[in-house]
Amino acid sequence: MANKARGEVRVEVGGEAFVFVANLGALADIEDALDKPFPEIAAGMQSGSVSVRVLLACAEAFAKAGGASDLSALRNCNDLAGLATAVGACVSAAFAGEGKSGNGDGAKT
Repeated sequence: MANKARGEVRVEVGGEAFVFVANLGALADIEDALDKPFPEIAAGMQSGSVSVRVLLACAEAFAKAGGASDLSALRNCNDLAGLATAVGACVSAAFAGEGKSGNGDGAKT
């Protein structure tokens, strides 16, 4: 089960359920896989300029951070739009409160 307070998102990709987590370890794995800093990768996502390589690197890193060990459903997925939606949901959940005071739920921390 996904814990939204930790930025976890439950997604279905390739007919299989995953918990995606965009924690620091996952972001570092993405940077290593793509040899770019994550802010540069995220900027490309925001502009709509994202490759399959980027989507797959993000999906695999987020799924591993969520505890998945079998990533074959991600690699064999034919639903590019679904994969992009899942990655986008995870990134949005992880950075939803960035730049705002409080915890993102209206309460001050």
